[in-house]
Order: sequence, then structure tokens, then C-alpha cells
Amino acid sequence: MDRINLTVGGTIKDVAALPALTDEMAAIIENDLPGTLVFETYLDTENSRFSIHEKAAAVAEIDVAMCLGDPGDEARAVLEEMGFDFYASYARARG
Repeated sequence: MDRINLTVGGTIKDVAALPALTDEMAAIIENDLPGTLVFETYLDTENSRFSIHEKAAAVAEIDVAMCLGDPGDEARAVLEEMGFDFYASYARARG
């Protein structure tokens, strides 16, 4: 079976808020993306850095597409044409 692996990371201003945010993200993924096999969050509190890893079964058709955070104007325009839903982030990641 083919798999899709996605890892994102960066720095976060409010480290204490990350667990609640990842719980919210996990709930969205659990409800909307049944092909998700793994959703893990790693946090380096000393350096205010995080990493999120998701592994999903590859599917022929994706019914739900989401963008978490601001992808920028150019990418947003492309993603909108593809039918993505957008979720604003509570803090900007730097990295």
C-alpha cells in the first residue's frame, strides 16, 4: 500500500498552547481524514520548536483538503482552485 508522509515544523511563540492546538488538529484529521495512519507532534520546549508528522494511506481521490496556517497569497490562490479549506493559525511559525 502506498503511503503519504508529511512533516512540518518551525518555531512557536506560545509553547504552552501547542498541545491544545495539536489536539484540535488531531480531531479535525480524525473526523475528516479517515486514511490518516499516524499523527505525531514533537516539541522542543527549550528552543520553542515543534515538528508535526503525519502518515496517511494514499488514496485515489481526496475528499477533504485543508491548509493549516497562512500559505501566502500565491499558494493560497492555487489551493483555492483545488478546493482547499483554510484554517488560521493562532501564532506565526518562524523558521
